[in-house]
Amino acid sequence: MSKVGRNDPCPCGSGRKYKQCCLKKERITQHKAADASSDGAVMRALDWLNRKHQHAVKRWIDEVWLGDLSAAEYEEIQKTEPEMQQMLKSNMFDCLLADGRLRHNGKEQFVMDIVLGVGGALMTSGQRQYLQQLRDRPLRLYEIREVHAGEGVLLHDLMNEDIADVWVRERSGSQYADQWGMWAARIIDCGDHLELSGAIFDIPRDSLEKVVATLKRMRSDNLIEHKDEMYALAIANYWLKLLATPLPMPNIIDAATGEAIMFITEHYRVNDWAALTARLASESDVEGDKMQGWNRMQPLKNETVRSLVAINISDKKDRLELFTRSITAADTQKAWFTCVAADAVSHLTREISDPMALMQNRDKTPPRADSDTPEAAQQLIHDYKQKYYANWVDEPLPALNGNTARQAVKTDDGRRAVVALLKDFENREGRQKMPFDFCFLWEMLGLDRKE
Repeated sequence: MSKVGRNDPCPCGSGRKYKQCCLKKERITQHKAADASSDGAVMRALDWLNRKHQHAVKRWIDEVWLGDLSAAEYEEIQKTEPEMQQMLKSNMFDCLLADGRLRHNGKEQFVMDIVLGVGGALMTSGQRQYLQQLRDRPLRLYEIREVHAGEGVLLHDLMNEDIADVWVRERSGSQYADQWGMWAARIIDCGDHLELSGAIFDIPRDSLEKVVATLKRMRSDNLIEHKDEMYALAIANYWLKLLATPLPMPNIIDAATGEAIMFITEHYRVNDWAALTARLASESDVEGDKMQGWNRMQPLKNETVRSLVAINISDKKDRLELFTRSITAADTQKAWFTCVAADAVSHLTREISDPMALMQNRDKTPPRADSDTPEAAQQLIHDYKQKYYANWVDEPLPALNGNTARQAVKTDDGRRAVVALLKDFENREGRQKMPFDFCFLWEMLGLDRKE
């Protein structure tokens, strides 16, 4: 189909020239659409600030954004990966535009008032509306309740429990979001959907109580002016200091001993299978046989039990292995087994595997044997959790003041504490290659994830 010329008859059949009819209408529509679009608002504002107030912006970055960091912390932040450097810039400029204040015309003014005020940056109406909304939408702390990777997240306002959860379109951030994680962000109304302004302060869930308590103290302090600005800066400062502190590799803690889990395998040669089998059969807390191996069991409340040590039959002839999950447990159970088995066995070696180190170094060192591969370590951890959490609801926990989860859920405070624990579990598991499914614990305790 040939292109309609400006002086050709209009295709609509009006009898007028195209330039005086539909072309004119099309251009009016295009101008209206361009004027209503918010595209490029942030970049235009930042470009204008850099040209007109470069020194004032630099002073804000040095004195406000980075003002509470030590020289060592600043150096650590500069070492972060390029992706984190980009997020640092995005978060910094978001705070500058929304909450920053600069010295202008002899007095301190909010950046957005300068940008949108008389003599400010030239903007379309859509860009002005977007920037004004950015200024009016404060940074808030949210719990991530649902994640649809590549699409968006369901957010719950942690400072305003009465506000309904909101679905936010976030195609990029949702790729790395974890359920029950915490984000500090600004939610922008885009007409047919909500989205984030571009800044995301990812706060570790174990910082929840500390951050919420700090913000609540600020909210109740009547001497603090411009609280939205102070909230944003407090969150930003906490986030920056977290970035400046290298995170240690997390440990999996054994509830019985309080130690980090280590997989300890004691290797034995069996000198007399008949004597060993008879001696183990005489122990009232030992279950099993030579075909399937044995387990020494510890009784718990509500007629539940926990394995103290697994006695496994080795693939090698006349060999068996004692498997425990911590150094303390290994020493204790080895002493017990030596006393029970006596001369029916001979100890050969002790093998210690650190499952977290194996997973951390999966691309650095070749595996020594099948049992030491990262995949094998993952499976061992998963199997251990399956056994451990089967009895978790009936074990006294320090986090619940010595109560079991089943006891704690009978009170409002205890119920909230158990919900927080389960969310912590699921949040950490979301980052694992083989995440453990805690659904059965929620159901067993009659809890709702939205409590």
